[in-house]
Amino acid sequence: MSDAQESIDRTVESIQAAITQVVLDRGWGLTQIPGKLIWSLELQGERTYQCYIQIEADEGQALFYGIVPTTVAPDARTEAAVAVTAINYGLAVGKFELDLTDGEVRFSTGIDVRGTTLDPVVYARMADHTIEMLDAYTPTLLERIPLPDLGG
Repeated sequence: MSDAQESIDRTVESIQAAITQVVLDRGWGLTQIPGKLIWSLELQGERTYQCYIQIEADEGQALFYGIVPTTVAPDARTEAAVAVTAINYGLAVGKFELDLTDGEVRFSTGIDVRGTTLDPVVYARMADHTIEMLDAYTPTLLERIPLPDLGG
């Protein structure tokens, strides 16, 4: 095995150990997407959010995504893109993303841990931040673009 592959393997092990610790500490139920380093789960904030944990092995990255629980209609996606851009402008950590093909809006955060180890506290904070941002900005998205009422 090459030194580069050993480094990737150590990084992935570090990420998996941190994620496992957070999952166990919080009692999360995960479902792995077959053949991928991606797991899905539901987390509760002001709403229930579908979330994804992802490891990008070659890049040494740990990612966390939370999905706004509705999609943007095709005729509102340009307006949604403007709203997402305006929201993102002031964000220091993480970003909202709009998939123009299906109208999905999500918040993502990630960290590059190549050459180091991922602390479970840092990963837990990433997850918490994602839910906090979804709770904080979903109402703004609802005001600025025609999304169905999500309750709350």
